[in-house]
Amino acid sequence: MNSPVWFTFARRELRGGLKGFRIFLACLMLGVAAIAGVGSVADSLLAGLRADARNILGGDVDIESVHVPISDAALAYMRSQGQVSQVTDMRSMARNPNGDQRTLAELKSVDSAYPLTGSIDIEPALPMAEVLAERAGIWGAAIDAKLAELMQTPVGLMFQLAGTQRVTGLVRDFVDEAGKALAPLVERELRLAAAPDPAAVRRQVDLLLAAK
Repeated sequence: MNSPVWFTFARRELRGGLKGFRIFLACLMLGVAAIAGVGSVADSLLAGLRADARNILGGDVDIESVHVPISDAALAYMRSQGQVSQVTDMRSMARNPNGDQRTLAELKSVDSAYPLTGSIDIEPALPMAEVLAERAGIWGAAIDAKLAELMQTPVGLMFQLAGTQRVTGLVRDFVDEAGKALAPLVERELRLAAAPDPAAVRRQVDLLLAAK
């Protein structure tokens, strides 16, 4: 009958004396500790995701439709099941008024119900509707603080992104951005989502359905 591999190694180490066997035991303990450590980290990550999953997603359910808007019938059904927030986003090149700074940015147009869960850290600390309101014919936009620094566009300055926008707030922290952080974010009113030629714009509609 063949001996187990570990027993064979242990027997060989014993032949070399206890000093050599200590190396084997140290390696064995190190391996066990590494496996236990990986399991502990994985459990901590899963616990964190479970505790903050709704805020990470921005709701209970995330439904996406690419190129084609959600039908009115589907919207009506979802609203009958719970609170719904409609979000349209696209990616485009943003530039500052001087035209000397350009970068890819993600434009997100939100409705009055957004966000369903969690909160957005905006500076100045004003309601979203007030930050994104129209003033003197120009709509406000809350932009990623990193984008404002990169584009040299502080609060009050205008920039070009699918039309003229005025920076009315700096976003320090987001919700529902898991897996979407491919470009700095710009948030504005939902009604501004359609470009002059909607067919030429890749559109994505997120419907975040929160339980009643």
